[in-house]
Amino acid sequence: AAAGRRVLVATNSEQLRLLELGALRCTLLSGHTDLVLAVDASADGKWLASASKDGTVRVWDAASGACVARGVGHVAAVGAVAFGSRSPVLLSGSKDKTAKLWDLRQLPPPAAADAAADAAPASLPLLASELGHAKEINAVALAPNDRLCASGSQDKSIKLWALGERASELAAAGTLSGHKRAVWAVAFSPVDKVLASASGDMTIKVWSVTEKGCLRTLEGHTSSVLKLRFVRRGAQLVSSGSDGLVKLWS
Repeated sequence: AAAGRRVLVATNSEQLRLLELGALRCTLLSGHTDLVLAVDASADGKWLASASKDGTVRVWDAASGACVARGVGHVAAVGAVAFGSRSPVLLSGSKDKTAKLWDLRQLPPPAAADAAADAAPASLPLLASELGHAKEINAVALAPNDRLCASGSQDKSIKLWALGERASELAAAGTLSGHKRAVWAVAFSPVDKVLASASGDMTIKVWSVTEKGCLRTLEGHTSSVLKLRFVRRGAQLVSSGSDGLVKLWS
């Protein structure tokens, strides 16, 4: 967040830690009542999001650390959360097997969020909710144009969802199958119509979102691949696994 000057950290705690790198200062963000499982930052760095084992998602003002909104609707732990890049939406995935789309248009201006630091957070309106997997959802991601999103699950599959013209609904747009174990992370390329996925089967797969087929399988990790991200404008992938390794892929 804030052009790389701040880092939001979720640890084995119900509190978040917002680290200010230049000042070597840490701010605790309190509000969740159980462990925080996932975090994300908006594209402009103004907002932070968190997903928790308490079944809720929260949106925080990055400058003040105030919780400005809370999304209630999942009936189990929420393990994944992602902001839209161009649209004011937040996507979450849960152990209850559903993906939910939340409306961020009513968030207060950042300046007002600081003044409301002690006020109760507003309720996030729910735009859409879809039951799309046989087991819990571990990861979610939105395409750069916010017209498509993906959810990766413990059921070994990846579901694609179309958000529609106004990014206000989730319509089934296909299934990507091929992993032999749980999918732990998904990421869209910033330049191509492809999606990458990381799995407990120790592989990364690169998929065509138009053809719904696997383009490449990347092998090299010796244990579950847990996170991945496109870097260098989509020319490379960086991944991390439970084998303690970080790998850079061309």
